[in-house]
Amino acid sequence: MQDNGKITAAQLRLLVLIFTIGSSIIVATGSVAAGAGRDAWISVMVGGVISLGFVYVYAALYRLHPQLTLVQMNMLVFGRWIGQLVSWVYFVYFLLLTSLLVREIGDFLTTFFLVYTPIQAIHIIYLLIIVWGMRIGLEALTRAAEIFFPWLLLLFFILIVCLIPKMDIDHLLPVMENGGKPVIRGAIPFLGLPFLELVTFLMIMPTVIQRQQAARALFQGMAGGTMLLFLLVLTTILVDGALIATDATYPSYTLTRQISIGHFLERIEVAIAILWFVSIFFKTSVSYYALTVSLAQMLGLQEGRQLTIAMAPLVIAGSLLVSPNLTSFRTFIGTAWTPLSLTVGLAIPLFLLAIAKIRIHRKEKQPSNSG
Repeated sequence: MQDNGKITAAQLRLLVLIFTIGSSIIVATGSVAAGAGRDAWISVMVGGVISLGFVYVYAALYRLHPQLTLVQMNMLVFGRWIGQLVSWVYFVYFLLLTSLLVREIGDFLTTFFLVYTPIQAIHIIYLLIIVWGMRIGLEALTRAAEIFFPWLLLLFFILIVCLIPKMDIDHLLPVMENGGKPVIRGAIPFLGLPFLELVTFLMIMPTVIQRQQAARALFQGMAGGTMLLFLLVLTTILVDGALIATDATYPSYTLTRQISIGHFLERIEVAIAILWFVSIFFKTSVSYYALTVSLAQMLGLQEGRQLTIAMAPLVIAGSLLVSPNLTSFRTFIGTAWTPLSLTVGLAIPLFLLAIAKIRIHRKEKQPSNSG
């Protein structure tokens, strides 16, 4: 892993967009529909608007110390001991996030494709690919994202267009029949997955060359990802209706099974699987990068390359322990992940921002007082 790798603001924007859609393409649709029913498409937009506040906090922290990662900011603002403690909290969060992403891959493949394959084998092979990606560096990873993304976007819109004949506007009606509470209830799990997870990029943003454009790129990537998720959830409701979208384990994957054009183009659900595999690969790579860099900086290591391999067994163990089965995984994501992410992705960054601004304000007043 080349910790000194540099990326452009455009590459950061692309990484944020892919990270935002990441696992949400397959996982988040059902959790939003479970809370909001046919109004899930509204919940996505509500969640996106609320999450602009999260991104504002991250951008404000970055503008204060653009050369520092989140771990380094903790050390500077909170002091060595408290900063270490808070940084360990983030290390555990990055470990949990990475383990959950690996688990999602294993559960999906063992459900639809590799039914008789031990999930441990899938986790090991997938993580080997992630480790290899980290070894070649963040810069090379972002260049790969630039190559893949146009094809992913094309595939996404082809799937949407192919589903237009199956859409029924009546599936959206009546709008907000039960008021605003279901909409808010559907938006809550969407805040934890994926928006509060964007705090991970505070470990990456110091590598951006155009520092003045980095904060804007963060906003733009998040907004672009939100729009794609909005289109996906809206299409799912229009085609399947709220009941199927809520009951299906992977509603967006089930959605593509209905594509049938002239009895020739059928059963192309593998397309959405490819779209998800590629996007979750980059999301897992980003979280794994944050995991290894955070530990390297806490231990005072100049080079974090050796940690890319050392962290792999820990992630594999975490992926097996985080949830024993798919049902418990969905329960954890739907109930516990957002409260946990609110602590790590909002409460601590807000407190960090407040303390940092108070310290900067005091330093600015000191010269005038002494004079």
